Amino acid sequence: MTTYTWPSAYVPQTAALRIIVNARHNMSSENGVSQTVTRPGSRWGWSLTMPPMRRAVRDDFEGFLAGLSGMEHRVSIYDWQRPVPRGTCNTAGVTLGAAADAFATSVVLAGCGNAKTLLRGDWIKFANGQLCRVAADATSDSGGAMTVHIRHALRAGLSSASAVTLVQPTALYILTEPTIDLPRQPGWTQPSMGLDLVEVFA
Repeated sequence: MTTYTWPSAYVPQTAALRIIVNARHNMSSENGVSQTVTRPGSRWGWSLTMPPMRRAVRDDFEGFLAGLSGMEHRVSIYDWQRPVPRGTCNTAGVTLGAAADAFATSVVLAGCGNAKTLLRGDWIKFANGQLCRVAADATSDSGGAMTVHIRHALRAGLSSASAVTLVQPTALYILTEPTIDLPRQPGWTQPSMGLDLVEVFA
């Protein structure tokens, strides 16, 4: 298994982010009472549409896809529309300010700067490789500490002072199917194409 970096030259024409929550919902057939249980293992996914490409460029992209060998290899991707936070938090030197347990939905960050922010929807990546999204606006105190609510819950515990990534934070993905359709047409420009990916845990 090899991890590849998504080539920066290939920006999707459209990219639909998928939020895949590992939950089970049950409804009583007798009284209609509902119960939802969320379990560890929620993940992200992408449904991508690639733009039409010149033939030589398309050949190179198809070679990249072929190199993934279906669902065998991983590809590292960040959110093309959100490469950096919308908030004002420092983007370098931020670490975990306190240890966090597995399944935690909030963490304390250090080194954020005085009265800096992370906004709901900003991305954050932790030292265990997990990519999370900020679930509520947060503001740091005068010492640069910030409590941040996140989704999805942490899959594993994190130690104090471990690294935090806010610039182009990535996750690992695989194709959702072993087969990719590569449409062709006569001429020098090849048509758009779609592919779906789902997050995997290293």
